[in-house]
Amino acid sequence: MRILHTLELLGYIRKTAMDTRRRIDRLRIVWSRRWLQCAAGPLRRLAQTTSETASLCALFENHIEVVLVVESPQ
Repeated sequence: MRILHTLELLGYIRKTAMDTRRRIDRLRIVWSRRWLQCAAGPLRRLAQTTSETASLCALFENHIEVVLVVESPQ
């Protein structure tokens, strides 16, 4: 949760006892959408350039999950 600590230090989020979990979940949803939107274009170009399927993965705690796949144009 280093990113949350950094965001808190910068003043983007504030930790409270009652709704910490809810704020974290909302923050994750917003950042996830933006992250996927930013990654989609370069991933499509990579798939077109290489004529291979391109995948974007993310590290969650102690495991990696595929979060976006662009199929090969062939």
